[in-house]
Amino acid sequence: SQGCSMACEVAMAWNEANASKLGGLVLQRGLGMSQTWNRPELLGSDTTKVLICHGADDDVYPIDFALFSFHPLKEAGFDVQTVRLKDVDHGSDSSAEQRATARFIARCLC
Repeated sequence: SQGCSMACEVAMAWNEANASKLGGLVLQRGLGMSQTWNRPELLGSDTTKVLICHGADDDVYPIDFALFSFHPLKEAGFDVQTVRLKDVDHGSDSSAEQRATARFIARCLC
């Protein structure tokens, strides 16, 4: 939830302040981008990959919140991957989410 927004904010601040950009950003089960600080260009779209994982059955932050983050990042030129997790709600510990995150991290390291 809030951790997702905080991760995006920290990533933007890091990339704004450092010449070496983040290789990847994982946004899970929450709102990554909000209308009040929608500045995806600060993430460094030429280098930072983004993974958005979201449970299809999340009633705290519905799947639309993930899509709200997807579009501005994609339009800014990011390599954005989304994973819609079937039968996963906001509090679920999903092995599918863990596998998707592990694959994404491996891709960022290459």
